[in-house]
Amino acid sequence: MDTLAALQDRFARFAEIGIRLSTEHDLDRLLALILSEARGFTTADAGSLYVVDHGELVFRVSQNNTLDRGHDADRTRKFQSFRFPVSTSSLAGTVALRGTVLNIPDVQAHPLHNKEVDRRLGYTTRTMLVVPMTNRAEKIVGVLQLINALDGRGEPAPFDPSMHQMVLSLASQAAVCVENTQLYHDIRALFDALVRYSAKAIDARDPATAGHSSRVSALAVRVARAMNRFTDAQLRELRYAGFFHDIGKIGVREKVLTKQNRLYPEDLEVMRTRFAAWALAGERELYELLI
Repeated sequence: MDTLAALQDRFARFAEIGIRLSTEHDLDRLLALILSEARGFTTADAGSLYVVDHGELVFRVSQNNTLDRGHDADRTRKFQSFRFPVSTSSLAGTVALRGTVLNIPDVQAHPLHNKEVDRRLGYTTRTMLVVPMTNRAEKIVGVLQLINALDGRGEPAPFDPSMHQMVLSLASQAAVCVENTQLYHDIRALFDALVRYSAKAIDARDPATAGHSSRVSALAVRVARAMNRFTDAQLRELRYAGFFHDIGKIGVREKVLTKQNRLYPEDLEVMRTRFAAWALAGERELYELLI
């Protein structure tokens, strides 16, 4: 049985993980962090994470300490993303469909285990804990699949059932973070579209400079990248600044905005009249001298 100090340490670590998850907005890094922390809690040697997308599970992240130590040159290729249906034809699909935890002490004897994957990777899956990632609306948004819990000797052992609730809590918190991150990216994509549309609308008011804001934005980002001194967030801000550097044109009258010459038409006519008058006066003076 866990001591009070051990429980306090575990809950403190759990709180720390929650803070890390909530501050990460890069989806790929967030998914990798979720899987890594879940493996740390359960001493799992390996694991995978799947995200639900339109009735299918998408394989997004895989980690394997044993293969990493072996420096397997093909692991990137072997871990390429793929899709499969949410159904009882697979372990992850069963969990995504039913929302229950699967704790399998002998994976090799389970009828749904795909031994071909083990053979292709050169890795033997002995034990497995498969957990649904459920959001606040009780909707399953992903599945955590933890493989080969290691005992004190570093040998595969069954996953401790007492860890189920802790891993479920972590998975649920992770599900909320994944949804928030996806929402964050959706909002940013919407803002990007609004920025581009606004810039096009501004440029469209003056055909003589159409596309100017887009060109300024692209050139500014290229220069900044060549300098190699800016973060991704700063580059994004610079791109927005390039698009919006002519935002003041929104309040400028068409008469001022669309003029192609330095003078307004009425001012140009006044100048032409003046030159014509000067020319006529010069002709009269020349005529008077001649007579």
